[in-house]
Amino acid sequence: MFIEDVTVLAAMRPPGGGSTNITSRFVRHFNVIAYTELTKETIIGIFVKMTNHFLKRFQADIKDQIQKITEQVLLIYETVK
Repeated sequence: MFIEDVTVLAAMRPPGGGSTNITSRFVRHFNVIAYTELTKETIIGIFVKMTNHFLKRFQADIKDQIQKITEQVLLIYETVK
């Protein structure tokens, strides 16, 4: 059996509360990316700029809602998290 062209995306939290450390032998197979928690204002700024670029050809009344939509999506994310 051959496994080719497989992408694995995984996430984990720090050890504790039922989760354990993973071994270096296992981690060596992955590119580990870590970041600090972003502030709400930073997240909103990033997504507003991205959404503005994506919706740049839309009418002004739609583009005027981007800030509100981004804030509501972040509220849903925070509630789920």
